[in-house]
Amino acid sequence: MVLCWIQYLSQHYVEEVTCSLLIMQPSKSSLAGLLPPTQVHYFNVWSWKALGSLFALRKWCRKNSPDIIHAHLPFSGIISVLLSFFGVSAIRIYTEHSFIKRNKFSFWLHGFFYSNHHVVHCISKALENSIVILRGTFWYFNKNMVTLYSGIPELPMQERSSTQKTFVIGTACIFRKDKQLPEMVQLMSVLALHFVERIDFCIIGDGPERPELEDALEKTGLKSRVYLPGLVQDLPEYLKRLDFFMMTSRSEGLPLALLEAMQQGCIPVVTSVGGINEVLVPEVGIFFEMEKPEKLIAFLEGIMAMEQDQLSDLRQKTRQIVLDHFSLEKQIPKLLDLYHQTLSR
Repeated sequence: MVLCWIQYLSQHYVEEVTCSLLIMQPSKSSLAGLLPPTQVHYFNVWSWKALGSLFALRKWCRKNSPDIIHAHLPFSGIISVLLSFFGVSAIRIYTEHSFIKRNKFSFWLHGFFYSNHHVVHCISKALENSIVILRGTFWYFNKNMVTLYSGIPELPMQERSSTQKTFVIGTACIFRKDKQLPEMVQLMSVLALHFVERIDFCIIGDGPERPELEDALEKTGLKSRVYLPGLVQDLPEYLKRLDFFMMTSRSEGLPLALLEAMQQGCIPVVTSVGGINEVLVPEVGIFFEMEKPEKLIAFLEGIMAMEQDQLSDLRQKTRQIVLDHFSLEKQIPKLLDLYHQTLSR
């Protein structure tokens, strides 16, 4: 999301905004090659040289005098606060992407850096509502909270094969526990028994839970039925092969993968959690419960029975939701308004 924002602002608002990406963790260093070198600055504060890197970051801020420091995720939020303690006077905005774990330390930590930022930005209304309960907890007093949806670049819909004989259900994600991929495989096994040869499966991505995923595929006998392409460079090229985009997540702020899939006309079949509720409308997809697959099966049967022109219309309606509400073209002007309003206070 951050990278898309910087690229879009640099291309379309070059006279209004100058952006720099400050990378502070080695795990994020791969982002450096996606922007011009003059826009990327690396400060490894996640090492034994952390103090030296922090002072180098302060020196950079004093030299370049940024008007706004926009931090994403907790680690960057902490660094942003430390810079203010070191005399960097920029406006501080913190973007929250994830739901807060329900324990005292997590509440304390988030309350600390929410309180020390001028604005707390949430990527979905569900996230904002979850943070509201922190007000009055520990030392969280920040009243400046705003919801601004993540935006994705507007891309053309990839042409689909007209000779496809089966429907494909798939997903794309980082393989983490909260995605509940073994549970997704269990559900896929139910669908495979019901639809037999009419349906195939694809799980795009990689991550720490891959062994658990492969174990679930082995146990359910789906290893030969589920395509695992791994991490891919051209996600839209793979999404065009999917008819349905499935999510079985335990929690979601606002999943960009779902937006990208819907933009390519994939019909969403998802669990009703977090910001997903703000994306999906009943006319184009379905919320389902993992323990009750009957509703999902009936929905899939209905879609598979559609004529080709009906299916094309449904895909276009699904895509239009993203273009109307979740494109960068719609969201970046709102982000700039946030910057201007915060600077004028």
